[in-house]
Amino acid sequence: MEGTGASALSAAHCCTDGKYAASAVVAALNQETLQKVWTLRVCEEEIQHLQLRQDHQEDTVALEDVLGRMIGKAWPDPLQPMQTLPKDDSKGWVAWVSIDPRTAEPVFYEGHIASRIEGTWQDGKSSIGFGPEFYNAVVYMPPEAPGKAYQVRMSETGATIGYRDVRRVEGIQPGERVTFWITGEAGSYRISEAANTKHSWQRCSARLSSKSARHFIWPEVQRAS
Repeated sequence: MEGTGASALSAAHCCTDGKYAASAVVAALNQETLQKVWTLRVCEEEIQHLQLRQDHQEDTVALEDVLGRMIGKAWPDPLQPMQTLPKDDSKGWVAWVSIDPRTAEPVFYEGHIASRIEGTWQDGKSSIGFGPEFYNAVVYMPPEAPGKAYQVRMSETGATIGYRDVRRVEGIQPGERVTFWITGEAGSYRISEAANTKHSWQRCSARLSSKSARHFIWPEVQRAS
């Protein structure tokens, strides 16, 4: 795989099972040399994927899996039509994003997960559970607190763990970023209630990928986001 930057990736710390520490791979993907080879978009999308894995206690990754995903993003299937962005039509674009409680990083949900969350929101339901296909995560949208969704995970004993704030973002198109005011400390970062909250600070996301963005054409939905 000469020319793909595989040697730079393989320089990450290798664990005893032949896999690599996800945090080391993320550090490698943040290097300018790799981003020039793969483009910033491909590296940022893979970083988001790895951060999601880390959030669910998957701390190692096979290098061939990383390269496979990145190749798929860099050179998509030529038989699949390219996604075109509608001109002057930002209203229908929606993304769902959560705040990593350990790093304060805004992380976009992948497209198929975002679509299910969006469908739940549009139907006026208050929660959606994903089961094993998405780490037993449950996203709640409490009617008494519109616009303040959150995610937890269910442990094997039925206990709720891994709380994180979740927000719906309208009008954001692929390639754009979103910024939140953050408060708290590592392990319990939250979205600040207001910009002037004591000790709050801004955190910007990676760029929204076309796989995470969703474009909906629907009648005006009378719900507070």
